Amino acid sequence: MKKIITVLCVLTFAILLTGCQKQAAAEVSKEESNITMKAKILEINENSVLLANTSDSSEKDQYILEKDHLPASYQAKVGDVLSVTYDGNLLRSYPAQFMKVIEVKLVEK
Repeated sequence: MKKIITVLCVLTFAILLTGCQKQAAAEVSKEESNITMKAKILEINENSVLLANTSDSSEKDQYILEKDHLPASYQAKVGDVLSVTYDGNLLRSYPAQFMKVIEVKLVEK
């Protein structure tokens, strides 16, 4: 009877330990899936700024960024280039909208 209880305890511990490892791996892969892009400010509105991806010279790839995500001391100006890190998800609209913004930095004025 003691052997059965010992085996069950060991199996339960092994299952719990395996479950914890999978969760840690999932958290790492979430961080690795973040995307960072450089974007130029095209237009400034009351609550948002209109951005264009700098890798697209035609400025067709446009995005809306809420001003809440801008650094507190930063005064947005048309032509400034920002580095925007987001979770990789966008709302399918035109211009596109970020689902979750991780970080915004000023790259150049």
